[in-house]
Amino acid sequence: KKYHDTEYLYLSACIHSWETRLLTPERREQLLSAPTDRDAARVLEEMGWPAFDPESEAALDQAVGRRREELFARLGKDMPDARILDVFRLPTDYHNLKVLVKSRGEDCRRLLMAGGRWDPEQLLSAQAVQQARQALAETGNGQECDLVLDGTCFRELTRLADAVDCPALTDYLRTRIDGVNLCSAVRAHRLRKG
Repeated sequence: KKYHDTEYLYLSACIHSWETRLLTPERREQLLSAPTDRDAARVLEEMGWPAFDPESEAALDQAVGRRREELFARLGKDMPDARILDVFRLPTDYHNLKVLVKSRGEDCRRLLMAGGRWDPEQLLSAQAVQQARQALAETGNGQECDLVLDGTCFRELTRLADAVDCPALTDYLRTRIDGVNLCSAVRAHRLRKG
C-alpha cells in the first residue's frame, strides 16, 4: 500500500507537541555543564524522564531503555505502518547480537540494550549468530563478526524499507549504509597501516 503524507498529519502534530521534552542543544549543554550527576538527572526529569539514581549506571541504562520503549509504543500506536519503526528498532537487535556473540558465554546483560524487536535471549538461536560465531572462531577478530552481522542487518533493513515502499525511508537507509561502509573502510585502512 502506498502511504500519503496526510496519513501522518496527526502523528506529526503529536511529535511536534513532544518537542518541549526533547533533548535540545540548550538542554544538552545544561546536561554537560551540570555540576553534579544529580543535577544532570534533574534536567532529564524536567524533560519527562523517569527518576533514577544517577550514581548507578544500571539505573541510567534502565531509564534510557524505558524512555525508548515509551517512544516506540507512542509512535507505533498512531503510525499508519508500524513496520517503519522496525527500521529504527532492528539495529538494537543487531547490537545485542554482537554483544552476545562476543561475550563467549560470559554475563553480558549490562551491555544489552532495550528497544529492539526481540528479547536478547531469543536472538541467540538466530542464524546470523551462528555465522558470526564461526567468523569469530576462525579469525579471532571481532571486526569479522561485526561485518557478518552488519551485512545481515542491512539486508534485513533493506527488505523492511522495500516492503514499506517509503522513498524517504529508503533514502535514509541508503545514506546510513553508505556511512557505515565508509567507517568500515577507514577502520580497515587504519588497521593495515598500523
